[in-house]
This record gives sequence, C-alpha cells and structure tokens, in this order.
Amino acid sequence: MKNRFGLGLGLAAGTLVLVAGWWLGQRPPALSITSTPAASVAPVLPEPPPPDEASLLALSERDPLAAIRLASTFLRGVAFDRVLAAALDKLLQDDPAAAAAIIAALPSSDFQRVVAGRAARLWAQIDPPAALTWAQSLGDGAARLRATREVFGTWAQADPAAASRALAPLVAERENALSALAVMTSWIPRDPATALAWGKTLPSAAARNLVLTSAVQTWSATDAGAALTWLQHQPPAVQAEIDAPTLFAVLRDLAQQDPAGAKACVRAAPIGAEQTRAAAAISPVLARADPLAAMEWALSLEHPATILAAFTDAYRAFRAVDPDEAQRILAASDLSPEEKHRLVDYP
Repeated sequence: MKNRFGLGLGLAAGTLVLVAGWWLGQRPPALSITSTPAASVAPVLPEPPPPDEASLLALSERDPLAAIRLASTFLRGVAFDRVLAAALDKLLQDDPAAAAAIIAALPSSDFQRVVAGRAARLWAQIDPPAALTWAQSLGDGAARLRATREVFGTWAQADPAAASRALAPLVAERENALSALAVMTSWIPRDPATALAWGKTLPSAAARNLVLTSAVQTWSATDAGAALTWLQHQPPAVQAEIDAPTLFAVLRDLAQQDPAGAKACVRAAPIGAEQTRAAAAISPVLARADPLAAMEWALSLEHPATILAAFTDAYRAFRAVDPDEAQRILAASDLSPEEKHRLVDYP
C-alpha cells in the first residue's frame, strides 16, 4: 500500500506550487536574453512552440504530473481545466493519494467539487477508510460533502455494513443524512429488509425520514407489493417517517405491476378521504392500461367522492378512444348531474 499511494507525492508537492500559482494568476517569468556581439554568439535555433492543449492531453496519459506542470504555465481557462481533469483521472488510477493532494490544494470551485467526487469514488474502491479520512479533511464544505457521499456510496457497494458503521462519527447533520442516503441507495437493491432495518436505527429524525422514504421508493420500483407489505407491518412511529406522497407512489407502482392488487388495496382502505386519495393515485395508471375496465372498477366503489376520483381519469382516457361509449357509461352512472356535467364539459 505504501508504494501504491506514496508514489508521486514529492512530485505532487512541486506540482501544487505551480497549480496554486496558476490560480493566482502568476506565471513564471520569461527567460531574459541579452544581446552579445555577433562574433561571439553561436547560431540560435528557433524556440519550439509552447505545448498546446492537444499535446498536453496526450502527455497526461504518459506523465500526468508533467502535464499538470506544463498546463499551469501555458494554458488558461477551460483548456487548463480539461488538461487538469484528464491528468487527474490518470493520476487517480496510478496514485490516488498524489491526486488527492493536488485536488485538496485547488481553490474552492465547482471544478474542485467535481474532481473531488471522482477522486473519492476511485480511492474508495481501493481503501475506503483512507478515502474517507481524506474527504473529511477537505476545507471546502461543498467539496467535503460531495467527496464524503461518494466514499460512502462506493463503500456500501462492497460492504454496506462496514459503511453504515463508519457513519457514526459524522456529526454534521446534513452530511450524515446525505451519506446515510448514499449507503441506503447502494444497499437497498441487494438486501431491502436488512437495509431498512438499519435505516430505522438512524438517530436523526431528518435522516430517518430521508433514508426510509428513498428506500421505500427505490424498492417499490421493482417490487411494490413487498414494499407495501413492509410498510403495513411497521409500527405507527415508523410509518409516520414515510410521507403520504411516498405511499401513493408505491400504490402507483403497484398499479403498474399488479393492477388487481392495487385495486384490492384501495378497497381495503378506510372509506372516506383516505380511500379517495388512494383511488385518485392509481386511477391514471389503470386508465392508461385499460380505460374501460378502469371505469367499470370505479363505478363499483361505494363512496361517491371515491367513485368520482377513480372514474374521472378513466372516463377522459376512454372518451379519447370511444366518445360515444364513454358518454353512454357516464349517463348510466350514479354520479350527480353536476358531476356528469363537469366531466362532459372538460376540454
């Protein structure tokens, strides 16, 4: 590990001076040439042209530190940024510690945040604790947050349990919550039950709400039935951590994956406002798949407000396909004259 991460640090230190000098607008002074009598001067060959962006991009593949040194002298603006980014990408593969030292010395900027995130991700694939220590040492708050999140997300892909344990020392609430979210995002596709059990133990209410809500949404996209079953078996305190829009998003996913199951969930909901909101959540999904069947299902419900909420999207979708049949079903429904009138007059 010493050879892997220690190579280039001495060269990197020299490179840092040049990079810092470039950012401050300083440029090494040009060499002065004094004239001498012609008889004593040897023929002077023309100086080679200064390196351009293309040549330094090519050099960055062979010698990234040399490319950075030359770019800091001869390039400005986006051309310098492109060469520096390419050289750092190469250096990150060869010596992440040296690249990290250069990145840490850059001034606070969007560029620093982007390359800090890349460095953290690549370094965390090799040595997550070392990458985390470096990320936490960054002076810029935004760069530190981005690098820390990348470390935890990458670490969790290999060992989510170890990554989750490393979260505890993070005292900044936002940094802790977003890093926990990065762990959960990597963990939930592999082991939803274990990941959610860990999410419930987070000490911060804000972190729990963020992490559990995201986890349920992610799980629901592939298995809404399982996500809904998990929710239904949680104590009220845990259910309260999941906001209502997330529950309705799960119902919409279920309507796509298992329409009959989604309809059963609506019927099982307490009659009234809760059932009406659930019906309104799934009716657009059902209407896109089979508007006629969705209309018939809506008319089979009991509560008038729920019927209207479920019927509206289905009627409008079916009217675009078969306006005469849609009008016939509407006329035969138990909706009030006012409700029928509003549906017919809807553009």
